[in-house]
Amino acid sequence: MTKNQQTDLLMDIPQHLFCDNEPKEFVRLRWVVIAVISLLICLDNWALFYRLKPLSILALFLVSNLFLNLSSKKIFNIPFFIDAIFIIDTLFVTLILYFVGKADSDFYLIFYFLIILLVSLNQDVRSVVVMGAVVSLIYGWLLFSLGVLKTENSVHLFLRVLLIFLITLFYSYILNRANTTRQTIQKYRQLAIHDELTHLPNRRYLNEYLKFELKRSLRYKRPISFIMIDIDDFKNINDKYGHDAGDIILKEVAALLDKNKRENDLVARYGGEEFLWVAPEADKKEANSITNRMLEKIRGNVFRVNSSYLKITISIGASTFQPKKHTLAIIPEVVSKADEALYQAKYNGKNTCIYLEC
Repeated sequence: MTKNQQTDLLMDIPQHLFCDNEPKEFVRLRWVVIAVISLLICLDNWALFYRLKPLSILALFLVSNLFLNLSSKKIFNIPFFIDAIFIIDTLFVTLILYFVGKADSDFYLIFYFLIILLVSLNQDVRSVVVMGAVVSLIYGWLLFSLGVLKTENSVHLFLRVLLIFLITLFYSYILNRANTTRQTIQKYRQLAIHDELTHLPNRRYLNEYLKFELKRSLRYKRPISFIMIDIDDFKNINDKYGHDAGDIILKEVAALLDKNKRENDLVARYGGEEFLWVAPEADKKEANSITNRMLEKIRGNVFRVNSSYLKITISIGASTFQPKKHTLAIIPEVVSKADEALYQAKYNGKNTCIYLEC
């Protein structure tokens, strides 16, 4: 499982609900806007659709989106690229209204609302407000350049420009509320699947992760190693230095394990002072390399607990699930081998690792 897949499984909801959508999503929304604009022109006056200049502008709109669709995702990372696209879209709409002679039409005002809606679905609140102001100014310029503001309906037209900006503020308010809700949901989802003390994934998430990885292991016939880690004499630490000291040790060990795992590995708190390290595509040799490295890391680390400095050790039990030997993987059974190996490591005097075949 890649880092991104772990994140998706951890959150179980899209990372961004309204802001920072994937480029493909942005392009799809832009196709919708183009289709709606074309449809509205046809519904209002079919003949307008065949005028050369507005048709040419619409064709440019289509070509630009086709270019975005075929472009690399990296182009979307260029600073202010998306903002520039929205300004170009606003100019496209403005030119269409100019050439069809519908600048003073309430019906065609919908075009600008579509652009603002597209902005609100892909940008943050600040960008929405700024782009709303830009759209309002461009529309005001269009009315002024056509001399429409000199007519008796100038107050009505001014109110229409103001309406565009007010709609922008409304979209911004909705976007802000949606982002707040999303962040709250993410916060509670995070709490539900992470251990409160160590901030590592908890058993709930671990079980889902194991289901995924074991299925993948069986499908692609690749090994997966399980490394059970237990802090030696942890009860003595609690008794001698207090439970707060024990919590500090747990957090620091958790951080050390998480820092040293491979990119696609997972370290979770299994319970008490136990941790489970899951290493996809790691065979016996790789598992032993991980365990020996972590034994040395913990032995060589000095843990500061209040005014005291402690050196601790860990015991490790490891096993590797070989899909070539199995047609079915049951989570308790594959993990139990590592647990059994850990028990033997404790029995053999601690501060060591025992490896058992799964």
